[in-house]
Order: sequence, then C-alpha cells, then structure tokens
Amino acid sequence: MDQDDEGKSDNGKTDSIIERKISDFKILLANNTRKTYHGLFKDLEISRNQFLTLQLLFSSFTSILILIIFLNFEFGIRDLNVYFLSYIITGIITGLILGGVLIDKFRGKQYQMVLLLIIISFALIQIQILFFQDTPNLMSGLIGFFISLNAGMLFIFYLIFFINFTTIIERGRLFSFLFIILGLFMGIMVFFLDTILLYFLPLGIFGFSFSYIYVNKEDQEPNNTPPLGNLKKEFRFSMLKYLLIFTGFGLIIGLIFPIVDLNYILNFEFTEIQITFFVIFGYTFSSLMAAILGMIFDFFGRRSSISFIILAISIITFINIFIELNPIFNLSISVTAFLSIFIAIPLLISDISYRKNMGKILGITYSFSIISVIIGFLIKTYILRANLNNFTISLFSNGIVNLTAIISMFILVNIKETITPKEQNWVSNLIHLYIIHKSGLLLYEYSFKEENIPNSDLVGGGFIGLIALLEEITQESQKLRIIDHGGKKILFGYSKNKNLVFALILNEELRIIRNKLYYFIQEISEKYSDAIEDLTGVDDKLWKGRIDPYLKKYFKRKYFEMIPLYKT
Repeated sequence: MDQDDEGKSDNGKTDSIIERKISDFKILLANNTRKTYHGLFKDLEISRNQFLTLQLLFSSFTSILILIIFLNFEFGIRDLNVYFLSYIITGIITGLILGGVLIDKFRGKQYQMVLLLIIISFALIQIQILFFQDTPNLMSGLIGFFISLNAGMLFIFYLIFFINFTTIIERGRLFSFLFIILGLFMGIMVFFLDTILLYFLPLGIFGFSFSYIYVNKEDQEPNNTPPLGNLKKEFRFSMLKYLLIFTGFGLIIGLIFPIVDLNYILNFEFTEIQITFFVIFGYTFSSLMAAILGMIFDFFGRRSSISFIILAISIITFINIFIELNPIFNLSISVTAFLSIFIAIPLLISDISYRKNMGKILGITYSFSIISVIIGFLIKTYILRANLNNFTISLFSNGIVNLTAIISMFILVNIKETITPKEQNWVSNLIHLYIIHKSGLLLYEYSFKEENIPNSDLVGGGFIGLIALLEEITQESQKLRIIDHGGKKILFGYSKNKNLVFALILNEELRIIRNKLYYFIQEISEKYSDAIEDLTGVDDKLWKGRIDPYLKKYFKRKYFEMIPLYKT
C-alpha cells in the first residue's frame, strides 16, 4: 500500500509538472502573440467605423470593375486586342488627371460625385451591351474610353477618402490591408461569374456602402493637414523630384516585364485549371508582398524603402545579363515592383502635399508612372525585335534599367525623408506637457516619464515671460516654435486666439509628434474656446477631467482591433 501510495504521489507530481509546463507555454505563446500583434498593429489610429467605410468604398469600386470586365467579355467586345486596349489605357490616364482636378475643386461633395460616376458607368455598360457587341470599332472604343475614364476618376476619389481617414504613420500598412481584403473580395466575386448574382451583387454592395456611410456620417470627418514646416518651402521642388523618381521607376517596370507579345497573351486560350492556379498563386503572392511592402514603408521610411527596392531590382537585372533567370521569377519581380509603385505613390504624395491640390498631384503622378511603364515596355519590345543576339539585347535593356536606377538613386539621396524609423518610437520621446494661459496661469500638466522638473507654476510663468521677451526683442508677431537646449527640445503650440500656450518637452522632435500636438491644440481650442476666453482662475480637477481624454486620444499609443482581441 505504501508503495502504491508513493507511486500515486510520484504520478501526481509528474502530472503537476506537466500541467505547469503547459501553462507556462500557453502564457509564453500568448505573450509572444500579443507582442507580435501589437508590433504589426501599433499606431493604427483609424477607427473601426472609418476602416469599414474605406473597405466598403473600395469593395464597391472593385465589384463594379469586375462587372465591367465580365460584361464586356460576355456581351460586349469579344476580340480584345491592343487597339481596343489603347482606348482603355488612354481613358484611365485621362480619368486619373480629371478625377484629381474634380475632387480638388468640389471638396465636400465627394460622395455625391462618386454616386454620379457609378450611375454613368452602369449607363455606359448598358449602352455597350445593347448597341456594340461586335469586334472593336471606333464607337465601342469610345465607350471603353469613357468607362475607363470613370474608373480612373473613381480610383482617385477613393484614394482621397483613404488619405483623409488615415495618418502618416499608418498609411502603408492600412493600404496593404485594404489591398489584401480587396483581393479576397475579388476572388469571391469571380465565384459568382456564371450566376445571376453577379448582376445584382455590385449594386447591393454599393447601396449598402452608401447607406452605411450616410448613417455613420458623423464619424466620417476627414483629418486636417497640419503645417509641414520646412517641407513647405521645398514643396514644388520635392514634387518634381518625386515625379522624376516614379517616372523612372515606371520605366524600369516596363523594361523588366517578361511578357512582350500582348496579342499572344490576349488571344491565348487558358484552361480552367491554369486560370485557377494563376489566380490563387497571384493573389497569395500579391497579398504577401503587399503586406511586407506596407510594413516596410511604415517602419523603415518611404525614401529608404524605395531606394532598397530599386537597388534590389537593378542587382537582379544585372545578374540576368549573365544568368538567364526563370520567367516566373522575373514576373514575380515585376509584380513586386508594380505593387511598390502602386503603394508608394499615395504614401509619398500625402506626406508632402496639401489637401487643396492632392487630387491633381496624385492623378498626374499615377498618369506619368503608367505612361513610363508603357514606354519601357515599348522600348523592350523594339529591342527584342531588332536583329541582335540575346546577350546584346539583354545587355542593352538591362543597361537602361541600371542607368535609370542610378539616376533615381541619386535623386533619392537628395530628398528629405518624410517619415523615419524613429517615428515608430515617438512615445519614448515624450517627457512633459504644459498648458499655460497667456496670463501665466498653469491650466494643465502631465509627465510622460520621471524627470527632474522644477516647480510647475514657475515653469509656466517662465515660458510666458520668455515668449513675451523674444517678441519684444525681435519686434515680430511670429511666435516661438521650438527651443533646442541640453539634449532636450521644447515644442511650442498656440490656440487659435493665442490665449493658450502648449509646451511639449521632448528628447527629439518628430513629425508625428508635431502633427499630434497640432490636432491636440486644435480640438481643445475649439471645444473650450468660451471657457478659455472667460478664464479668471484655475480648477485643477476640472481642467484635468477636460483634457485627460484628449491626451489619451493623441499621446497614448493605440493598437487597431477590428474585433477586440487584447486589452490595450
């Protein structure tokens, strides 16, 4: 009995150890999962409502595009060729530019204009189905041109919605996430190609999207763009540089694209298995690359990421001169390069341009990029048709790629990075915040970390005195913006009527912090303008209760969760 009891005791201890090990492993796994999740989704400040709105808008656009393509093949143009394709490309380019002009001109009426463009698109599709079911001719080409023009305009409109709802530090990842979900949605739409649902599904999605937007319109207010500081003076020159870079990047994509006979591809009859394989492989690869590119653009900076991508492409094309690489690999490189420029354009343009002309700049940049891709494609086609040996052809075309890459890299070196990797650690740079009335009264203070800060009332009065002294000495109305001293920086901001002074002590000034301070000041100034104007004394608890929610909103790190998984 004693031996049995002892055996049971040993077994109990073993079971207890195993259970403890399993419990420790679960905790470790949960912590690592949480850490990875927070690493990927940190600083995604878009609300669930805004993210869903963007997803619905992009999904409605995608569903209509699929409907346009399917109906054209099913009832319209049965013999698609380069001649008809030229109308489509011209329409898209024209639509991109025209859409940019219209959205900048009619701000505040974007939703109404999108509705109008969708209705026009459906009307044009019906006209083509009813009257132009033959092979390509002038009229069918013109109808295709106008349908593509509408698609280009819609794309620019949706990009502006995306930029309005997002901030500089999150756009790369959010754009990639939207792209991935759209790819999945396109796959679902393809599943309904041979059913009657394809005719009604896009209309249903579009109707639901705008119903949802109308019901939740209070949460659809776009973010305002704060001043860009030193970038403002260099705006036009910077835009010219980026336009040259994207034009060169597009030329590289056209030159490295492995397929040169469009008529052969357009008229080739693929089997159902081949189509399924290419769709699944294409979606999986594109989604993976989009996710990686989005994180790279957000975490490592725009300029550095583009430089690395161009350098990698130039190295691969150089190797291709001496070693012929697999066509599938070359196609994968082309797709990656295309995704890079597709994602990079809205990120960089929104980083340095103003809301009043962002649509035009986006349209022009995308148009130049598309044109340069076509030019690169035509150059490669011409070289391949020349009476030259394979080595000379490869040397010549890849030489152009590397020369373009060198020029682009030279321009990139002389461009200021809009978002650096340091931006991701913006929270660690915050030290102390003061909000001071112009009379010298301290309304609010908050310490982000333990520092040897002198008496708060003395600090508040000192800041007001310093600002007044500098204005008196310089005889200028320009307010003090920043003080750099002893490894610390003090960033100043002012309410609209100059009654409040905001002083944020930092380790390092970052653009994301400057933007957050701008929004923070703007919201507090608008919310409590009357209370600030009539201020005669300070109730610390009252102002703490008023300002704490805004401090949490703008200066506490957030983690996006469409469906809550972790407590933040």
